[in-house]
Amino acid sequence: MKKLPAKYMPLVMAFWMAFTMSELMSGVITAVNTGLDAGYLARWLRAWLIAFPVAFFVAFTFRPLVQKLVALTVQAPQPRV
Repeated sequence: MKKLPAKYMPLVMAFWMAFTMSELMSGVITAVNTGLDAGYLARWLRAWLIAFPVAFFVAFTFRPLVQKLVALTVQAPQPRV
């Protein structure tokens, strides 16, 4: 399988992060708010179709800010000697 060039890493990372998070979060929130019945999948899909573009925009746009916040709160690894 041919892979994308490395320059697409931020875009692909944002896509998969947004996809998985929006899928899980919209599924859980839809189940909690409306229950698991015959109409659940349709309600979840409707919620996910709204959540995914928003999540993708946020994941892609806020990535630099989040990286800075992580750098402020996590000690950088020490080089191995």
